[in-house]
Amino acid sequence: MNDQIIERSEDGKISLYPERIAKISDSPSVLALSLPKAGSVLLDGIVRMLCEQVPINYVSVMESYFSSGVIEPDIPAETSNLFFEKGVCYGGFRYYPTQFEIPISDTAPAILLVRDPRDMIVSLYFSALKSHPSRGGGLANPAATAAAEMDIDDYARRMTKMYKLRMSGYVDFLKRRPDTKVFRYEDIIYDKVKWVSDICEHFNWQIPENHCAKIAKHWDVMPDAEQPEAHVRQVHPGNFRKKLKAETIAFIEEALAIEMKAFNYTPEA
Repeated sequence: MNDQIIERSEDGKISLYPERIAKISDSPSVLALSLPKAGSVLLDGIVRMLCEQVPINYVSVMESYFSSGVIEPDIPAETSNLFFEKGVCYGGFRYYPTQFEIPISDTAPAILLVRDPRDMIVSLYFSALKSHPSRGGGLANPAATAAAEMDIDDYARRMTKMYKLRMSGYVDFLKRRPDTKVFRYEDIIYDKVKWVSDICEHFNWQIPENHCAKIAKHWDVMPDAEQPEAHVRQVHPGNFRKKLKAETIAFIEEALAIEMKAFNYTPEA
């Protein structure tokens, strides 16, 4: 059976196949949300492995669009038809989508992983420059092109607008869903065992502790030194202080003051 839920033809037509989403359990569907370079790949990897234990199907709608070469403005409103109330963990979100409604967004248990935007922007620069995957369909990667043409401070200023849009989208989501479990990268990165346990508790997934610990250990990657060419370049919070000029940091803090406050990130003294 073809398990591609999204297909894009050579003439650009987008076809959706909700019937291909397998229902392997009657567990309530859940949402796993994040931001670019907030540890989103880490979250996806952990949640995917947890889903195998529940069991519940893991679906990343946005990843399917990315791999199919569909750019964000072309994502159709009919994407809403891919969401079901039971049996699916929907992950892979790097922002709260505006192109379509998530019909289960008011009821499905949700988690959100965020990170200090100053560190996210720095991480995005090195990722775009060195290790970020290309979009499907042979399309150019605008983030990589921009990073190659700019120094890190100019890039940071450009990307601040994007992060404001994406973070403010989650601020609005949390106003509707204050019961969402918010995790900060800085709080979970050194204790992944507890983080995995907290994810399971929020989703009401009954998974043995030894399995949770094994999954946490699998994803507990801590480079001894910075690795610019690797996806996991470095994991320690506060790296922006070494990479950005003081005036660039001040620019980000002023532009994202509301969003930083919403997630308890404080400006430089």
